[in-house]
Amino acid sequence: MWRFERLWKGGAPIVIIAALYTVHFELEGLSNFCLTVIYGYPESALALPPLSIPRSGGYAWFAVGLGGSWLYAYALFSVLAVRRGLISAVLPLCFAVTALGAYYVNRTGVALSPSLMEAVFESNTVEAGEAVSWRLLLSIVFAVALAATLLAVFWHQLDSKRVEPGWTRAQRWGRGLFGAAVATYALWAPVEQPLAVYPFNLLRAAGTYVHERIAMQSLLAQRVDVSSAGIGWQDKPAQDLLVVVVLGESARADHFSINGYARSTTPKLARIPNLVSFSDAGACATLTRTAVPCLMTRATRATFDITLKEKSVISAFNRLGFSTAWLSINGVYGKYDNAISAVAKEAQLREFRGSIVPVGRLLYDGELLPAFDRFLATQHGNRFVVVHTMGSHWSYDRRYPKRYRRFVPTCDNVAIETCDRRALVNSYDNSILYADSVLARIIARLKPLNAVLLYVADHGQLLGEDGRYMHGQDRPEVLHVPMLWWASERFLLEHHASFARLAARRSNAVSHDFVFHSLLDCIGVSSPIIDPSLSLCSADEIAPRLELATSPPAD
Repeated sequence: MWRFERLWKGGAPIVIIAALYTVHFELEGLSNFCLTVIYGYPESALALPPLSIPRSGGYAWFAVGLGGSWLYAYALFSVLAVRRGLISAVLPLCFAVTALGAYYVNRTGVALSPSLMEAVFESNTVEAGEAVSWRLLLSIVFAVALAATLLAVFWHQLDSKRVEPGWTRAQRWGRGLFGAAVATYALWAPVEQPLAVYPFNLLRAAGTYVHERIAMQSLLAQRVDVSSAGIGWQDKPAQDLLVVVVLGESARADHFSINGYARSTTPKLARIPNLVSFSDAGACATLTRTAVPCLMTRATRATFDITLKEKSVISAFNRLGFSTAWLSINGVYGKYDNAISAVAKEAQLREFRGSIVPVGRLLYDGELLPAFDRFLATQHGNRFVVVHTMGSHWSYDRRYPKRYRRFVPTCDNVAIETCDRRALVNSYDNSILYADSVLARIIARLKPLNAVLLYVADHGQLLGEDGRYMHGQDRPEVLHVPMLWWASERFLLEHHASFARLAARRSNAVSHDFVFHSLLDCIGVSSPIIDPSLSLCSADEIAPRLELATSPPAD
């Protein structure tokens, strides 16, 4: 009895804390891995530092992974247990933060990474508010309650008055040094994927994000305006030309009826003359914060670091004497510049609608039209404007007014994983139907003008395929995006040949890589920065699309 009591007081509480922590946060992810092994899903690779579970490992490697998770948890809490005050302060925080991370990873399938941490830290109030659900709050409350219960056991069983002080102190510090060594290795050891052991994956991703953030600030401040190298016009300068870029959000090309989708989700666009839809367009990246800077600059999936080294196409239009504007339904992302805000700041006029309305108020993309009308009315001569929409970003039922609820039933639950898949798809298709209406209204304003418009989505969206949701994952559903070009009759009078070449390529496999060069070349701009092989209007043969199997680095 004395030996059991001594053992219990010395180390058993930490073993129990580590075991419960591991089972609570790791078991769901590891069991999902095991199911993918059984059913053969291609997303079944799950890395645990330094263990890598092979797809063919089955339950044996499942047990090894669970054991590895427990070892790392034990190491962490051994360090915290050196001081009662330390474990009392950090344990509830550790459980709460892990509950937050595990909730989204296990229910959406999005791996923890620096890019995901960027999305969290730089989220605006609209996105942050819509991400909170009662299930998430309940998960955090339960995790904190579990931590508090474990602390009560720890305080009671490791009371220094009931154990020999010298033995307890040596045992604790020895275990703490061992735990520190293992935890340090777990934190810094390279892993194949960021889906690693909690909480080390969170710490590693957050630390990497901070490091990249510091480096990004320096790079963004030193970006080069490549348009300064001899930009001009191929023939005569454009007169009263309006170039419009509409950035869609989370739109899937295969849910546009104009691309062959069975449901009538784009009825208005289908009736508009001079509209060309590229049915096989690929995204540069799977997150807005990386995809938008990529498509607005000369960056490609193979040269992604250009997003932080060169200014965007907006600076080229500035140098050509255009009045430029960035109109966004979103709020400003974060306090400091990121890759998107740095691009937006190149525009002479900027409006972020989400930052000037009360928190919690629903915003629809159509509310950007008054700002768009003001730009048309107050700016004259050649003009360039980016319209950044909310599109089909989750929660889908909040992206459109009630009159566009054509496909029913819908899912208005914030917890996406609880939605019936049919209702989820209905909500998503209704958001596409509303985007169709907004685009049609923008084009209606451009018809009498000398104008050309590009609509392209930043990335697509997962709607429950293989139990996965949202984006941030290299899947065809996320990488396959809509790309639409439209030209007015006045524009076609001078650019008929180039636009005809663009229309002839509507079935080609294209991507975001073509946007920068096409926007300039299609309106008759001449510059060494334009790559004819990446212009849809070029008389030359265009380059094949780069492989879309993997995402570019997130730096």
